[in-house]
Formats: sequence, structure tokens, C-alpha cells
Amino acid sequence: MNCYQPPKEFPTPPPRESRDRIKKNTVNSHASLTPGEHIRSHRKWKGYWHHGIYVGDAKVINYLEKGVGVQKTSYDVFTKGDVTERVPHPDAKFTPDEVVKRAKSRLGEDKYSLIFNNCEHFCNWCVEDEERSDQVRDRVVDLIEGVSQAIEEVKKSIIVYSSPVSRDKPTTPGKFDIFGKKFF
Repeated sequence: MNCYQPPKEFPTPPPRESRDRIKKNTVNSHASLTPGEHIRSHRKWKGYWHHGIYVGDAKVINYLEKGVGVQKTSYDVFTKGDVTERVPHPDAKFTPDEVVKRAKSRLGEDKYSLIFNNCEHFCNWCVEDEERSDQVRDRVVDLIEGVSQAIEEVKKSIIVYSSPVSRDKPTTPGKFDIFGKKFF
């Protein structure tokens, strides 16, 4: 099967992020990291960030898909050569050593859920003791806004096409017409 992939010279920009903040937090190699740091790597062709906890010795603990679970991988495997950055936690509840211990305590866990228990939930739990995913929240908000806009458009169409004024006007072929039972 031949699947189309966009050309590499046109990478998708990281979602909803300020370019200045990204430059400030960009990680160029694991040598600049300290154990206990929350890092993320942008999966440019998939449009999301993959999160992990750097534990030292060029290793990252991260939550992978269902069937794999929480694993320790090399920094290079984690980043896949994509843009990688630190995720700041100004209100971290744990020291870096405690963050590493918390990450290690879940090695082998396989309760992955894209919506409720993904790599970002895992890292935020390790650092802040709060399981949350801003990516999931943002996507759900986008979805709700999109559905709300679609509902508003449908409501406008029903009001326009079901009003007494519109009954007297001929409809364009292929348009929604509630009285003529033409829907497309």
C-alpha cells in the first residue's frame, strides 16, 4: 500500500505554540538535560507532542500505545529526530530525583488510553501529581467548537428554509428544502 506523506521540506509547525518560547526550551541533545526533566518531542507528521521523563544516561521513560505501556527507551528513539523541548513546571510538587522514582514506579504499566491516560497524563503525574493532558483538552475544545458551529449552521438553514417567505421562493437544485423533501 502506497501512503502519501508530505515532503520533508515543509514540516508542520508545532501546534499552538509561540516560536520564542519554543526556541528558549528547545533541547538539542540529551547532554543538556538533567534527570527528572519533563520533555516532549513534536511528531510533525502526526500533529501531536510525545512526552517523556528524562532519567539520565540518554534514557527516557515514556508511555507508549496500548500493548506496550510505560517503557524506558533511548533518547534518540524517543525523539525520532524531531523538535524536542523541555516542558517547564514552575509549580512542580516533586524534586527531580522524586520525579525519576515516580516514573520508574510505573515501568511496565499497560493501561494506556489516548483520552484518559496517555504520555502527557503520565509526565504531569510524575512532576505535579496531576494527571492531565493539555493536548487532549485542546482537541476536545476544538471538536466541541466545531460541532457547535455546525449545529448553528444547521439551525440557520432550517429556519431559513422552513420560514413562510422561503416557501414561496424556488429552491436551487441540490439545496436543503424541508417542504419539497429535497435534502441535498
